[in-house]
Amino acid sequence: MLVSTRKDDRGVLALYTTNDPASDKWTLQEPLEIEGDYFMLECADIFKMGDLYYLLFSEDWSDSPGTHYRVANSSKGPWKKPQHENDMFDGHQFYAGKTASDGVHRYVFAWAHRRTPENDNGQRTWAGNLIVHEIERRPDGSLGVKSPDMLGSLFSKQDALTIEEKTANVIERPEVISLDGTSSVAYAIFNQLNSTQRIKAKVLLENTSGTFSVFFNADGQTLKDGYEIVFEPQNGRVISQNMGEETTHISLGLEPKHVYNLEIVINKSICILYIDGKKALTNRIYNMVEQGWGFKADGISAVVTEIKSSIANDNS
Repeated sequence: MLVSTRKDDRGVLALYTTNDPASDKWTLQEPLEIEGDYFMLECADIFKMGDLYYLLFSEDWSDSPGTHYRVANSSKGPWKKPQHENDMFDGHQFYAGKTASDGVHRYVFAWAHRRTPENDNGQRTWAGNLIVHEIERRPDGSLGVKSPDMLGSLFSKQDALTIEEKTANVIERPEVISLDGTSSVAYAIFNQLNSTQRIKAKVLLENTSGTFSVFFNADGQTLKDGYEIVFEPQNGRVISQNMGEETTHISLGLEPKHVYNLEIVINKSICILYIDGKKALTNRIYNMVEQGWGFKADGISAVVTEIKSSIANDNS
């Protein structure tokens, strides 16, 4: 049994053991050895995938709050950060992650922060809607997340996408959009989003000197006042901004000429971006449905291909 507590002015996980949980006799052991220094380690969860053990915990007081993970060869640790990899697979909006398995797949369940009042101008508040990612162990032992495979049966109805507005430096071809933002901002705005929708696309960044973004609830004159998910190659991260202010981010090395597979899952005010089946970025966007959305390149050239949209079938 793990208990979140503090010792010597730092957050720790106390370990209690017993041979008979029904006897109510537990023995306190030394705290688990966990790499890192946090105020509190909340909602701890330990599971095994392959030959490695994984520890999840959430914290809300560091420079990178959210759900973190550690790796060990034993359930008792020592618990180390994953090598060559950031220790988070989603950002701050994905909190209190706990896992469960159906015997074949393992899923991580968390919640997305709400705002009070419930609009994009409200203050972030505690708790919210249930978010589910499917966990995958990668060959190097690190963890990635993707949308659960079962979503394929939910989003079975194809939906047409049309560009409603674009700048002159955007070239549109069938299922291909080229945005040349090297000299001036390039953007393409699509038709309004449905309340439940999945969008898939592949994105190639020609260079890494600027930013590429997916934007919501904004038209061509007020892009800076909307909600953007911004790829920042020079900073090695993907960041979400609500009216110019950061709401969440995830570390991710971004390379030129690499094709990134994007999947955007929309459900009312929830917007989850999955990248290459490795990382996710959960967002709360209240003014999103029945509004235009699009792609933007600023100081960078990008090519977006295989753009497809689907909505929930009538029986969902």
